[in-house]
Amino acid sequence: MKKSYEAKQVGAEFEPPHTVEVMCANCNHDLPEVALNASTCPNCSAPLNLKQNVSISVAELPPIFGSTIE
Repeated sequence: MKKSYEAKQVGAEFEPPHTVEVMCANCNHDLPEVALNASTCPNCSAPLNLKQNVSISVAELPPIFGSTIE
């Protein structure tokens, strides 16, 4: 399962755009969201152990001190 998230401002914090991918730790099968609560992997039939990869995109940060310096 891959989910992508857009950049957002949360209070004083900036959360960059990122993608989270959840897969079977045994066979690296990309799991659909409905299979995340299963006890076995639908691809390899092994007991389901999850792993995730997080990819963070480079984003321009909002100006901290007003306007940008040129």
